[in-house]
Amino acid sequence: MPLKNNVTRRAAIATIAATLAAPAFGQSGGAFDQIGKDADPNDLTDQVWDPKRGAFITIRELIDQLEQSPIILIGERHGFAPHQDRAAFILKALADRGRYPTLALEMLEPAQEPVINEYRARNPEYARGLGIALDWANTGWPDWSYYEPIFDAAFVAKLPILGADMPLAEQREIEAHGYPLSASSSDRSAQWIKSLRDIYCGRKTEAELERLAQLQIKRDQTMTEVVSQSQNRILICGRAHTRTDRGVPLILNQQVHTVLNFDASIQTEQNAFYWVVDEHEKSNTTLC
Repeated sequence: MPLKNNVTRRAAIATIAATLAAPAFGQSGGAFDQIGKDADPNDLTDQVWDPKRGAFITIRELIDQLEQSPIILIGERHGFAPHQDRAAFILKALADRGRYPTLALEMLEPAQEPVINEYRARNPEYARGLGIALDWANTGWPDWSYYEPIFDAAFVAKLPILGADMPLAEQREIEAHGYPLSASSSDRSAQWIKSLRDIYCGRKTEAELERLAQLQIKRDQTMTEVVSQSQNRILICGRAHTRTDRGVPLILNQQVHTVLNFDASIQTEQNAFYWVVDEHEKSNTTLC
C-alpha cells in the first residue's frame, strides 16, 4: 500500500469529522451480519456498530460514549492508515470536548518516554521529527508516517504520552526461554496459540508458538498495568490485545472501560464498539 502524504492524511481525518452530523446507516436496526465479505463498503464505511443496542450509531454518539469512559482501548491493525487516522481523529474529538486523556501506546516502551519529553520541550506543537528522535525506523514497527497523525494529535492536545509495552530485551528473553503462566491462563494461551498459528501460516513450531503466546499474555498484563494506573487513560494497541475474551479487557475485569475496534471479527461485549473501515484496502502486515 503506498503511503499517504501528510496533507492527504489530514484531509482524510477532516472527512471523518464531517461525518459527525451524518445519520447512521441502518439506524432502525438489523443484524450485524450484514457486515461481511460481500458487504458494500460504500454503504458501511465509517458506521459504528453498538452491540448493546444491536444497531448502528453515529460517530457523534460514539464520542459521547468514549467521553464518559475512564479507560478507552482502541484496537487497530498495525500499519493500516485508515485505522491510525481514525485513532488520531478520536484524540482530536475528545480534546474538542475538553477531555485530555493520558495516551499509552503499544508501539512504545517506557525507556522511550524521556526521548519524547525532551523532543517535546524543543518542539511542543508538531511531532514530525519525533520519529527520527525515537529511531523509529529500527524499532520494527510500520513506517513512522502511519503513526505521525496520532502523535500530532497528542502534541496539539498536550496529552501525556506513555510507553505501554514491555522492554524489547524482556520480550526477546521470553521468546527464547518462555514465561511461566498461571493455571488460570491456560485457555488464553490456547487461544493465542491458535491465532498465532494462523498469523505465521504454520511456519512456527509448537514450542515457538507456546513461547509467543506466553509473550503476548505477558504483554497484555503489562499494557493493563499501564492503562489502569489512574483514570482518564487511552490505550492504542493491536486489535488482538483488545479481545474481551483473552486480552486487556479481560484483565481489566471490573474496571470501567470502553473498547473500540476496527475489526468485526473481534469478540465484543456491551461496552465495546466497532467502527467499520473499508477492509478492502490492503495492509502491509500480511505474513503469509
